[in-house]
Amino acid sequence: MKSTKLAVAAGFLFAALGGYAGAQEPHGQELVQQCVDLAKTREGASLGTHLVDANNAERYVEGQPFELKVALQGHGNTFYNLHCTVAADGEVSFNGYAEAGVPAD
Repeated sequence: MKSTKLAVAAGFLFAALGGYAGAQEPHGQELVQQCVDLAKTREGASLGTHLVDANNAERYVEGQPFELKVALQGHGNTFYNLHCTVAADGEVSFNGYAEAGVPAD
């Protein structure tokens, strides 16, 4: 009986922590993914399959126009700094990218 109560309590704890972890995802990460997807669709092989290194999505305020910057880690010390805009309605547009030795801030 005691082990059953312990198992139930552990289940609630894991469920609660799982919900908390989901709530802690950085704000605007879905916009980052849209920006990357748009960039890769337009630029194709130029951007390859590089991973996101940095972005400024935490500064995004819903309902406000926003200049979204996403840095993809390239080969060696190369970063692909993507420039996207987010309209007030949340629509993401890809405006281009630049190669640099540091991620865009």
